[in-house]
Amino acid sequence: MSMGEKPAANRHISLTGMANLRDLGGLIGMGGRRIKRNKYFRSGELFGLTDEDREIFRGLNLATVYDLRSSLERERRPSEAPRFGAVKIYGRDYKDSAAGFPEVTSAPVIRASLAVQAMVKLYRTIPYEHADSIREIFQLLKEDRTPLLFHCVAGKDRTGIVTALLLEVLGCAREDIYDDYIMTNAHIDLIRSRYLEHTPPEVPAEIWEPVVQSDRRYLEAMFKQLESEHGGAEGYLSELGIGAADIESIRRLAIEGYE
Repeated sequence: MSMGEKPAANRHISLTGMANLRDLGGLIGMGGRRIKRNKYFRSGELFGLTDEDREIFRGLNLATVYDLRSSLERERRPSEAPRFGAVKIYGRDYKDSAAGFPEVTSAPVIRASLAVQAMVKLYRTIPYEHADSIREIFQLLKEDRTPLLFHCVAGKDRTGIVTALLLEVLGCAREDIYDDYIMTNAHIDLIRSRYLEHTPPEVPAEIWEPVVQSDRRYLEAMFKQLESEHGGAEGYLSELGIGAADIESIRRLAIEGYE
């Protein structure tokens, strides 16, 4: 890799009806070895796809899709994954998380700084609110149910945290994890438009800008939470029942030449 080159910067897969699909393969993991291509994908919701998009998804030959969205989100915008072929779809029934946002809308003076605080709180909360989903995804990874794609609505918050946890245990540099997360900002116009469909009209749109941004401070808060409470990502996963032997199995499956 040449000086200054971003690891596998061409991992993005362009679509027309939705956005934020990329391959985690090509990033540098433990021992300087790359994560295998065409096995691990992240994206936004699989809704509103064009015929061309569906052909691209069929070409991924997905074995597994994990839908991190809530029950209501799935009901409002049903997944098109069943149209991709023989793919097994997983998800979990739960209500939408408040995670601090009522604090924003009910404040006497609504400020963007409150939205930043709410996002930091959200990222500290997601690993616990979504522990069952995270456990199941890592079990699927251990069983090599790949190619595997996981997604939420925008492919930013819930998806971003699952991705960060996976890349962390695969030994990716923290800066590369942040860079992958921030890549989502390339799709911010679509994310913003979809988010504003469901926000209170009395709240100025600019107040929600910190919510639609992929800001590394949010992931930093998540990592600090896990380090403080569990000693790091591996300690957190261990408490979910994903132990050291499971992590080693995932590494052997995911990293080129890993022994």
